[in-house]
Amino acid sequence: MSKNIRIEYKNGIANCYITQSTEDLHLPSLGFSTEEEAELAVAVAKTLKAHNKNIIDLDNTMIYVFRILGIKNDWTD
Repeated sequence: MSKNIRIEYKNGIANCYITQSTEDLHLPSLGFSTEEEAELAVAVAKTLKAHNKNIIDLDNTMIYVFRILGIKNDWTD
């Protein structure tokens, strides 16, 4: 798992995967229901950073990324 993701537990079970900033990548805190969705958000943020694009609006960007990929989740409903 990426160092940009922390797990929030509820009753000892992973409840939410939250993006977090590190020294090399400053991310907004976004919550996802699966580790894979959080990893995708980190990958999108790293790609945007590599192309000198703004990642402040990553939450809005992720809605469209999921929709483009045809993923139905809490973000797209």
